[in-house]
Amino acid sequence: MQAAGAVVERQLAYGEQWVVDASHLLAWSASYTAERSHTGCRHYGPAAEEAWVCRFTGPGVVYIQTRVPENVQNSTSHLSATSSAKPNQRGS
Repeated sequence: MQAAGAVVERQLAYGEQWVVDASHLLAWSASYTAERSHTGCRHYGPAAEEAWVCRFTGPGVVYIQTRVPENVQNSTSHLSATSSAKPNQRGS
């Protein structure tokens, strides 16, 4: 399994619930319902009005990633442009 960041495994006991930002989901065996969260989500920025979350109910296991793939891509996109520049071509 590949992930952006670390992989976190959460074992849910019978009837235990856990709400997860849908952008962090990797795999699961627990039952769930998808919901819109109107409180916003910091992963979508301060202008976000809603985010999709999943409410899992045990028993089962849920695997999440600690980073959102889009955020990883955005935070590393400058590396390809910078790494190809030669030292004498960089500005001071």
